[in-house]
Amino acid sequence: MDSRIAVYDTQASPPRLIKIQADSWSDLIESLATTTYRECQQKGSSFSYVVLREIIENLVHADFLEVVISVLDDGNTIRISDQGPGVTDTSRAFEPGFTTATRDMKRYIRGVGSGLPVVKELMTFSGGRVEINDNLGSGTVVTLFLGARKDVSPEPSLSKRQISVLSLVTELGSAGPSDISKEIKIGLSTVHRELIYLEEVGLVTSNEQGKRCCTQRGLSFLNKAVAPRGER
Repeated sequence: MDSRIAVYDTQASPPRLIKIQADSWSDLIESLATTTYRECQQKGSSFSYVVLREIIENLVHADFLEVVISVLDDGNTIRISDQGPGVTDTSRAFEPGFTTATRDMKRYIRGVGSGLPVVKELMTFSGGRVEINDNLGSGTVVTLFLGARKDVSPEPSLSKRQISVLSLVTELGSAGPSDISKEIKIGLSTVHRELIYLEEVGLVTSNEQGKRCCTQRGLSFLNKAVAPRGER
């Protein structure tokens, strides 16, 4: 069993991928939490290990299908996505006692139904926030924001090129920077920059191969917008 951590050291470069391998679910949970915490600390972020551990242990469950953890914004934003069954009711995810963990996974998850409420309280106390959204197709995306909440438009303003990149990712199902660069004929550094922005505003997410997939928010954005084919 293995997962990946994508660390964005700069906005203009592709992520640095760290592959996490383990022989058991408990070892995988521990390795993911410890490595993510260490990467945040090295960037000067003050993310709590308890928060990271609780999210990984209590949310990324159901066989841990294609887990990708993205470290963004100098370690101040953490995005955890998977392709598992997902959370049936994200509006109830923070209610004490609510859980979608399977019987098998309850053997590895401590305090089922209590982890996410604890995370929300800790993040709120530190001036941050946590969001849970459906991943495109299947699975869940959990985003942890450290620091004061910023006012974010529900529909971010995108350039024609950014809309073109988002449209192409949606059409292909998943796409890497090279695929996008070849298709719409823009440089790789520009593609990386546009993808990082789209990920920061929650319109795309990374899968375990390092390719981008459109999120439910990204799909909703495209459904409301007339997406041009881009700047050729």
